[in-house]
Amino acid sequence: MSGKFLQGNNRYVLTLEITEDGYPITIPAGSEVTIKCKKVNDNPNNEIFVLDKNNPDFASKVSFVPDSNVITIDKWAAMIKKSGAILLGIEIGGIYTYTVQYMVDENRMLNGTEIQHSETPIADFAKTDLSNVPDIAFLDKSKLAGLMQNDMANVDIDKLNEKFKNTDSGKELKRLMENTTPQALEKWLTQDPAFIALANRNIPSIAGLTPDKIKALFYANRYEEVNAVDLTQDPFNKPTTLLMVYQMNNEGGTIKQVLPPYTSNQIIMVEMLFAEGVTSATLEIDVVDGEHLEGNAGKANEISFTEQGYLGYFMPLQNTAGYEFVSHHETLITGLVLKDNKGNVSLGVNDISFDDNFVLEDSGKTVNVKFTGADNAKLPFIDGQLNQEFMATKVQSIDKSIRIANVGGEADLSANPPLSSEGIMAVLGSDQLYNSKYSKSAFLLR
Repeated sequence: MSGKFLQGNNRYVLTLEITEDGYPITIPAGSEVTIKCKKVNDNPNNEIFVLDKNNPDFASKVSFVPDSNVITIDKWAAMIKKSGAILLGIEIGGIYTYTVQYMVDENRMLNGTEIQHSETPIADFAKTDLSNVPDIAFLDKSKLAGLMQNDMANVDIDKLNEKFKNTDSGKELKRLMENTTPQALEKWLTQDPAFIALANRNIPSIAGLTPDKIKALFYANRYEEVNAVDLTQDPFNKPTTLLMVYQMNNEGGTIKQVLPPYTSNQIIMVEMLFAEGVTSATLEIDVVDGEHLEGNAGKANEISFTEQGYLGYFMPLQNTAGYEFVSHHETLITGLVLKDNKGNVSLGVNDISFDDNFVLEDSGKTVNVKFTGADNAKLPFIDGQLNQEFMATKVQSIDKSIRIANVGGEADLSANPPLSSEGIMAVLGSDQLYNSKYSKSAFLLR
């Protein structure tokens, strides 16, 4: 055991790991445990404090894990009743005794006699709770002393402003104002997907509006809700363009929002946010009876969303009862930069296509491109004698007249030199004819 103990201060939880000859013991389930402590050399009293099952708060102060060697003692006041060297003993089933010695620091104020000190107040002296001071007299004196009045009529605003600027709040406000310029706000707004979607579409209800007027609509008509609302009521029925942000506070929850009749001629932009701890939720957008939705949602009476962020907008149709839904995926301007290890680079790519040997596996927001021709890829070849083109999956040389070698990861085709070639061989030297009797069997020795 380790740590400091102060006499009379039992704010501790003590954990004991019992070993015997260096090996942990095992406390069987249901064992009766007794805790004892005494001051070392406590003569002549020799007081031993005992805590066992007969003590009414034994269960709240002593616990152990069955079949382990760990015992926990929680705030037993006897352990710190006396100061100096203290001996702590553990008995299990009344047989085994394990002891450990620890120190308790003396608390010199523990046994002192406390005396409450008080003085008789001087006559006409204000009490600490001001109960003997009339309110009017206190207020008059406070005003004379320069205390700020409720309506701040006697406050120098310039002085108050100067004081505020020197506070932490004033310094933080100054930093935010310096870093959040009108140009910064302008840049933030024009990069927002919702603003881009609205500005890039030819919508009759905002035809002729300048970008500044579109920005004003965007700023003024954003509402964040946690439940469905009646969009035909004030204040939702006033603006031409409405940005509805739905915050999903419940895991797996659903909000069902009904659009106003298409004759309201409103553009409804929709965004969904997940509260902290929410990982899945559904936002369902419906239309009133007799109307329908068109667009990349198909033709339906409702459309559901499960991803958070800006989702798109609903534009009232002009020639039929309903809305066209335009997903932010259609209006979001994106561009990719592609490059390979050969030094080829393509900028601002919007679409990527793959040949027949590749397949796409969609796993949510990540798309894996897999090569499927690793085992069956075919290459075109031309037969020079038949003058025919054919496809093959492997190249080989059956008669081994051409060597196909692996050279640095590349297949190299090189012709082997022949063992003999047609022509005349000349030899210089003295020839001797052997076995000339039989001309067919004659040979020369050089």
